[in-house]
Amino acid sequence: MKTSQFYDTISPLYFVIDFFLKPHKRLLVQEVNNYPNCSILEVGVGHGTHLTKYLSKRITGIDLSAEMLQNVKKNNPSPITLLHMDATNLSQLNQKFDVVVLAHVLSTTPNPNKILEEALNLLPTNGKIIILNHFSNSPVARFFEKLFQPVSKLFHFQSYFPLENLTALKNVRPVKALKFGVLNSYQLLVFEKP
Repeated sequence: MKTSQFYDTISPLYFVIDFFLKPHKRLLVQEVNNYPNCSILEVGVGHGTHLTKYLSKRITGIDLSAEMLQNVKKNNPSPITLLHMDATNLSQLNQKFDVVVLAHVLSTTPNPNKILEEALNLLPTNGKIIILNHFSNSPVARFFEKLFQPVSKLFHFQSYFPLENLTALKNVRPVKALKFGVLNSYQLLVFEKP
C-alpha cells in the first residue's frame, strides 16, 4: 500500500494519534508562535487541529493524503492554503517561507533527506526549519527500535531513526533542541538556513 493510501485509510482514526501527540503539538505551537508575523509552510499537516493556535495568519499546509486535507478544512475555519502534494517534490511552490514545519513527518517517509532538501530550498537566508520527530538515541533504545523496524514499516513508520542519518541538515545552523523527557525519544529541533 502506498503511503498516501495508508494515510487516507487511517484518516478517520487519526484523532486517536492526535490525542497522544497533544503534548508534542503544544510545544510545537509555542515554538512556531515565536515567529508570529512569518509565513509558515507545514509539511504533512495531518488533521491540522493545532493550526488555529498559530499566531501567524499566513499558513500553507501540504499533505500527501487527500483525506487528511479534508479533515484540515473541517478543523480550521480560518483561511489556510491547503495543497495536496508530495513533500519530495515541492518545486510547484513558487515562493519562500520564513518557517517550515516538519512535525512527525520525517520518520514516516522512505526518503527524509529528500524532504529536508526540498524544504530547505523554500527557506530564505535566516529562515527556520522546525522538526518535531522521534530520534533513536540510546544504545538500548536503538537495539529495540531495530528489532521493531520490520513491524513499524507496515505502518509506514521508521522505528529506528537516528538523527545523524539526516545528512541534509549538515549545512544548516542548529538553533534549539528541546527534549520531551529522559525516557522520551521525541525532540523538537530548530535549524536556521545560513
